[in-house]
Amino acid sequence: MLDRQDLTTIQSKTPSTESLTFSQIVGNNFKDFKKQMMQRSPKSGAYLAHQIMIDASKLYHIVEVEKKGTTEKRKCYAPCYSLKQLQKALLREIETKTQPHQAAHGFRKGRSNATAAHVVASEMKTTKYTVINQDLQKAFPTMKSRQIRKILRALKFNTWQVHIAAKICSYRGELATGSPTSPMLLNLELYRLDEKLSAVAKKHGGTFVRYADDLTLSINTHKQKVINKIKAEMRKTIIKAGFIAHPQKRKVTRIGKDSDKAETVGISLTKNCTRPPQRQRRVLFHLAKAFNIATTSADEMLSSKVRNAAIEAEKDDPLKWKGLGFFAYFHCVKNAQQYLLLTGQL
Repeated sequence: MLDRQDLTTIQSKTPSTESLTFSQIVGNNFKDFKKQMMQRSPKSGAYLAHQIMIDASKLYHIVEVEKKGTTEKRKCYAPCYSLKQLQKALLREIETKTQPHQAAHGFRKGRSNATAAHVVASEMKTTKYTVINQDLQKAFPTMKSRQIRKILRALKFNTWQVHIAAKICSYRGELATGSPTSPMLLNLELYRLDEKLSAVAKKHGGTFVRYADDLTLSINTHKQKVINKIKAEMRKTIIKAGFIAHPQKRKVTRIGKDSDKAETVGISLTKNCTRPPQRQRRVLFHLAKAFNIATTSADEMLSSKVRNAAIEAEKDDPLKWKGLGFFAYFHCVKNAQQYLLLTGQL
């Protein structure tokens, strides 16, 4: 496996691939591919072309990230610069050919967890409203090379291009968590799941949204019989799609009965209203106190004050970046609804 120094060397000597499409770079055979790579990087191009054919996993750097609230660690596979540029070229070409389902809000321009939450909140038209949350277990590693190949063949890439694309998008036969192409490929693989669950939600006067591996289906009823039927339908659809429903990340909230609000994709939901959860608002108040700002109950005013105080803070003060980060997140949640209205999605 390449070490950090090798990756840095390749990064500094490999030019951008933005001017060419993936199909143009890869060509129709290995000779074309190697020639293109050598033109772009005379010293490392031949090595990269051969390494992609032999074992592209050696062009990744493994990064371990701690999972929130657990002792487990999530492995992310960061591609070297030249491989990443090739993946980005593939992503740009895929985006010109197709787009994920409308219910998908993760990893898409102009969309976020905030837009997903606003779509759910906008459908809360009765006092009897139920929100069902379900996560997929290990969504990225569950997707295999054969599924990547199937998607690319459907997008009319030729056999050689599909072969190379499957190699650069996977890490030892599984969809690489950390590759620029992985979110788009996951969204496309889950297209039929999104379509099916959107139809189920619409049938019961609700809506369905998905943010990466986080599924949220909402309906305008509290009837347990209907809720159980939909939960079973969700599990059946997830299994049919080739994924696993996470047994510990499943939640049903009947608003007005179990609770006055629900939480989805990290945002609290009430009728026609979304806001960051109470614990995150408490952090903002804590930051206000740290910056010697008078306490106020107005989230917008408080976040603006925190932002201004953070800008004036010392450069190496860690509170500076935390304050700016929380302000940016509040700003995202606040403006998501306006974006959806302007683009006709609400």
